Amino acid sequence: MTCARSISFTIPGSAQAPGVLVTATEHDGKIDFALALSGPAGTTADMRGLFFDLADDSKLAGLKTSGSPLITDFDTVDVIDLGNGANMSGAASPYDVGLEFGTQGIAKDDIKSISFTLSNTANNLTLDDIAHMDFGARLANVGVTGGPRNDLAKLTTVAPAAPDAHDDSVSGFEDGQAGLASPSHQPAGLLLQVLANDSDADGQTLTITHVEGAQHGTLQIVDGADADNLAGDAILYTPDADFAGTETLGYCISDGHGGVDGAHINLSLAAVADRPQLDVQMLEGDSVNQIKFIVTATQTDADGSEYIDRIEALGLPAGATLTPSGVNPGTQPGQLVQEFVLTLPEGQDSKFDLSFQAIAKEKSNGDEQAASQSFKIEIDHTHQQAEQRFDTLDQSMWGSGAATDIHTDDFYGLDEHGAAKSEPGDTLVYDFSAGYTLGFRQQIDIEGGDIDASLTYDVTLDATHNKTLDTLLIKTDADLVAGSFDTSGPQAAYQLDFKALLSLYAYAGVNIGDVLEIPLTVPPVDIKLDGSTNIIDFDTHDLDFDIDSMGLQAHMSWPDLLADGSVKSLADGQFAGTAEAQFLNMNFDVDQFLLGGNDAMKLELDLGLVWGSLDLIDFDIFGGASIQQKFLMDEQKLTGVLHFEDGSTQTFQMGEDIKIANASQIDLHGDADGTVEYQLELVPTVNLSNRTDLLVDLDFSYDLLKLAGGYDVGFSSGSLNETAYHLGGALVNTAINLHDETSLLHFDSEMVTFA
Repeated sequence: MTCARSISFTIPGSAQAPGVLVTATEHDGKIDFALALSGPAGTTADMRGLFFDLADDSKLAGLKTSGSPLITDFDTVDVIDLGNGANMSGAASPYDVGLEFGTQGIAKDDIKSISFTLSNTANNLTLDDIAHMDFGARLANVGVTGGPRNDLAKLTTVAPAAPDAHDDSVSGFEDGQAGLASPSHQPAGLLLQVLANDSDADGQTLTITHVEGAQHGTLQIVDGADADNLAGDAILYTPDADFAGTETLGYCISDGHGGVDGAHINLSLAAVADRPQLDVQMLEGDSVNQIKFIVTATQTDADGSEYIDRIEALGLPAGATLTPSGVNPGTQPGQLVQEFVLTLPEGQDSKFDLSFQAIAKEKSNGDEQAASQSFKIEIDHTHQQAEQRFDTLDQSMWGSGAATDIHTDDFYGLDEHGAAKSEPGDTLVYDFSAGYTLGFRQQIDIEGGDIDASLTYDVTLDATHNKTLDTLLIKTDADLVAGSFDTSGPQAAYQLDFKALLSLYAYAGVNIGDVLEIPLTVPPVDIKLDGSTNIIDFDTHDLDFDIDSMGLQAHMSWPDLLADGSVKSLADGQFAGTAEAQFLNMNFDVDQFLLGGNDAMKLELDLGLVWGSLDLIDFDIFGGASIQQKFLMDEQKLTGVLHFEDGSTQTFQMGEDIKIANASQIDLHGDADGTVEYQLELVPTVNLSNRTDLLVDLDFSYDLLKLAGGYDVGFSSGSLNETAYHLGGALVNTAINLHDETSLLHFDSEMVTFA
């Protein structure tokens, strides 16, 4: 400490004699004295002795001086005259202590200043021992500097008291805050009112003159918490940011009258945990019902005296899970990074606040501070389900597009009609009309073959809007639950009529004053003549005839091809149907044909009771032909289009998941009601396979000497069928492909209405 306890005072002189400045410094149970002549200017003297009293006589035991060879005599107890002119006789009462300096006369020495140390056996001297005690100084050879020095002086005074500073022990908190509940990174000054236990026996005002020793902060002498508004009565200690620990400070005080003392301040600052830095990053989880949180907690204490003790989660409701639920590493890391996965129940709404809290702890005293962040967790779930049927009518069975149908009704000829009628109020009343039609009317109806089909789906949408991340996930699903089709083969009709029509109507009368009308034609002429007749009337439905000529017997009819498709594999979306119609059935007697239509190779006998026939040669070809159609309706996919409220669309295949980021923008640019709204449009993609074949199935039979007959004589009957040689079997059994094509079957899209 640079400011040991000391007192400076002057034993005053006179106008002709200088005074003596006494500085006494307390030092380890001793007192160091320093004496020096002090003014007036131009005066001088030779210091010969110093005399003073001690407040405590017991401290005279073993009292001695050291440190100066100029002390030529020393005595204690009732000292007034040390001889050789070193005395205070006549100027004061005897003193407890007396010291002689040098020798008499300036020829040998001329002492202007001297320093020495006073000690005793107990080594317990303090400045309090000389406070308010009488002091005397003996000066010889007093005079003017450079001039005569013939005077003597005996000077006296009472020594003032030195101020007494006492060590202080001050406790506070990190950053100068009020307590453990006041964390801060901005240090506040701590006001040290150290003069409260310091004193001055003279009642002088004490001021702080010097401060030192701050290793972890700054010191400033300031005005204390008093009414004087004067600086110097307190110390402001401003610690370094986040410093906690001890400081030993020193300060000096002065009473303003030469008294100085110093003391120490033992300062202890308790650690205050600072709020950690908490950073939380939200990320998408593996599903829309999951949110990942990357939580980073970092201790913020500048001196590194803290660590992250744990991270906690608060506000988790029942049904929701957080993995892990919290983290406590068991070590003392300065930073802790942890990934948390929040999993919310699927298929339902969720809304709550989730908070993450990081706790920093002081290593020294376990003080804790927490930092937290709260997040609004909200998920809206919507389940929609509907049964949607798709129908298509009159599509071509031969390829993509509508069926080829031709329907015309045309007239070729003359067709004239006219009429005339009187106005109300005319005198002559008439009503006349006439017309004629003369020409040909042609009607053509051709249907190229069509298919009608239907498909029914169970459609489901599960929409989950994670409003926390603003992500919308729409899960789509469609199950094909039913389907069918029916086909109608080609048909045609043609009708040609001759039209001959004549019509005539005539009426006349006289109007008398709008009161009476007298008919002139009784009755009115009304003639209608119709000479029309049908020329051609053909319809494939009516095409049905037989042939019997030259050994050929055949029946022909138009093949009405109708197929009803049913489920082949619902899981695969396949429906199958077959249409088959025979248009030719024949039996051709070849040998009869070769003989010009006469069956000369056949001999017949019919005697009533006995009958029979003998074919010398019988060669027959028999069988028929038909048209077969095999249809396969194969559902490929169901395409959806979501029409959002902001006008945007998204196309997808049912069964796919649709994920939309920043989904709230859709609502914001729509009706802004807080819900993302949309409509679903669906259209199936369906293939139709049509294989049409001509089936020909002809067999033959070749017989030589074929005998057939029977008898019936009443009491006995029987039959006989014998052939000398027979050969027969399949002649032609083949399928000739007429058409084999797979094409798209058109369905219109439908807007799905959910209940």
